[in-house]
Amino acid sequence: MRFNGNIQVQEINTIDAIVDVNVVMELLGIGILLTLISSLASMISIIKFSPLIILKERS
Repeated sequence: MRFNGNIQVQEINTIDAIVDVNVVMELLGIGILLTLISSLASMISIIKFSPLIILKERS
């Protein structure tokens, strides 16, 4: 994609961000959900390797 340099861009001077209890709860929920998903993904990959058999063979 080629631009000829004549693009008009509107400058943003201020950003109004309001953080209330609802926003904090949503972020907390998203964080917990991502933690659960990543934990389940790692647990599934570990279970596929049969950890009990691996530990028996090491001793």
